[in-house]
Amino acid sequence: INGGGKVLQFGVADAVILMDGADYMTFDNLVVRNTLNNANVKGFRIQNGSDYLTIKNCIIEFSTLTSTSTTSSAYIAYSTSSTSSTTTSSTAHGSYNLIEKNLMRTTNVNSPGPAFGIAIQGSNSTYSSTAQDNTINGNTIQNFYSTAIRLYNTNGVQVLNNDISRSNATSYNSSSTLYGIRSDYSYATSRATKLEGNNLHDWPFSGATTASAPSTVYAFYTYFNYGNASYKFSLS
Repeated sequence: INGGGKVLQFGVADAVILMDGADYMTFDNLVVRNTLNNANVKGFRIQNGSDYLTIKNCIIEFSTLTSTSTTSSAYIAYSTSSTSSTTTSSTAHGSYNLIEKNLMRTTNVNSPGPAFGIAIQGSNSTYSSTAQDNTINGNTIQNFYSTAIRLYNTNGVQVLNNDISRSNATSYNSSSTLYGIRSDYSYATSRATKLEGNNLHDWPFSGATTASAPSTVYAFYTYFNYGNASYKFSLS
């Protein structure tokens, strides 16, 4: 699907585009806008084995968002739940997908941003042995409330060359704990997990001081990330 720069707009307490078991689809040059002010808004939600998807050169945005949480809203979420992007599941939501060169932003003044930029929740039964090999490359995330990119129960996911900021915010209105890229429980069946070449800046907003900042900030937070002799976990 080549959007030709056109706008797909909807106000929904879930995703504007829900991929439910959909395979081999490409979204290119599309503006995906969720116009609802709700803590569960999303741009895309991917679930039930949606594989070989490509989302590239798109703008994914929230135009009225002031309500948020630390668990649900996201520009892109891999989750079976419309109300949580962190719900565990035995289902692999999507593998071999590419998220590349997208702009993710809020457009209303001083929005706190969605809970997550991108949240990938892997299968809690197969993640240690089954490749997912999703790639997040060259995206620009301009606002988030809690975590820019969250990986949980993943295998072979690579997060490369993304620009991560809260440049759409003009004050400290984020969570008191901010994460840039968080990876918990990753494995490497057919390729390494890589967090490389990412640029993280302007948190919690451009020009912030220590007096106007969260109490805890993690550029990278990694917990139980496993590699092997052939595919070593890499952060640089």
